[in-house]
Amino acid sequence: MRKGSGILKNNIDQQQVLQQHQSDRVKFDEEIIAEHDKSRGTRQKIDEPKTPYENAQEEELNQDDDVYMQEDIQMNETTQANSGQDSSQQTIEEEVKKHLEEAERNKQLNAQLQKEQNTVNVQKEIAHQELVQKLQQSQQEVDDEEKKHQEFLKKRKEHYKNEMKAAQLLKRQSMEEDEDEDQ
Repeated sequence: MRKGSGILKNNIDQQQVLQQHQSDRVKFDEEIIAEHDKSRGTRQKIDEPKTPYENAQEEELNQDDDVYMQEDIQMNETTQANSGQDSSQQTIEEEVKKHLEEAERNKQLNAQLQKEQNTVNVQKEIAHQELVQKLQQSQQEVDDEEKKHQEFLKKRKEHYKNEMKAAQLLKRQSMEEDEDEDQ
């Protein structure tokens, strides 16, 4: 490979012709390009596996096509069987029938939902009542404990008061006895 030589080759004669025609044409040096490709080395070919998602989509489309074809066949058979009736009238009647069936299903679902909501509300009310009852019981227990404690304090106070009175009485008696002895 020649040093300093590029891929593009500028020929003086061609430059004059280009200037005369006022066009920007370039001539490639094929030998230099071939040498350059050899020096770059070989390129690695990457084999990519097929994407399973694309195949799955194609299979679904084929299945959908089969379903549509079966529906078309059924519609054609129905149309042929009822060929004596007006097709638009039949279509309207079918639509009305579908809507009525759907309305009935919705009515049943709403009734079932209402029952479930009532059950939940009853359960919530029962739980609330139980909670209130437990709170009242615990409050009653606290009040009872407080009453017992107050009674205990009152009895203790009286006990010590009586002890003190007895001690004072004994002291007075001993003082009186001492006075009696002194005399």
